[in-house]
Amino acid sequence: MAHDNIKELVLGKPHSIFWEIISELVALDKETGRFMQFKSTAPLIKVEVEKVSSLLSYMIALTLEASKFKNDEELLHEANIMIDELNQLSYALDIRILCEENTQMVVKISEGLQSRRPKMEPFLDHLFMQMHQESMLN
Repeated sequence: MAHDNIKELVLGKPHSIFWEIISELVALDKETGRFMQFKSTAPLIKVEVEKVSSLLSYMIALTLEASKFKNDEELLHEANIMIDELNQLSYALDIRILCEENTQMVVKISEGLQSRRPKMEPFLDHLFMQMHQESMLN
């Protein structure tokens, strides 16, 4: 998928695009001369990153209240680390501080998020589906 398609990804459903966005961000260091193009999509990516961070924070709070994942402390620990990385990524995507050197920080954080994918993807898919079902009821 070309970096040009990030804007199209962001306009889709979050549960289907989050990992694609992360993959695109990891690939940034392999693309030369694309900084201005990346900079123009950074605000859209930042919004999606903040959506996932907010949803994950909210759902963790709910699951802790309901004790749904109480026995899976490792999953909750991974989710909390992921929230921290998402917040760092959101900061790094701030257009006011975004520069070519900062792109390496975006790539590094995205690599960390991508490494969590095998554990976190089923959990996130469940959260996004639950959110979608709740929004359909309202």
